[in-house]
Amino acid sequence: MELKIQKLQQRLVKYYFIAQENVCIIIDEEYDFIENCFTDANMNVEDVAKALIDIYMVA
Repeated sequence: MELKIQKLQQRLVKYYFIAQENVCIIIDEEYDFIENCFTDANMNVEDVAKALIDIYMVA
């Protein structure tokens, strides 16, 4: 699980140009959502990144 979260952090920084500090905040706030995506929905890192971007673009 930790490896997937690290890959998610890297993807958000590299491909979505989100500052590392903000990525840490997003992952802390949405940890339960991310965990559910990886375990229950069997989503890959890219799908979870897109879902987080969708959440924060609306907010």
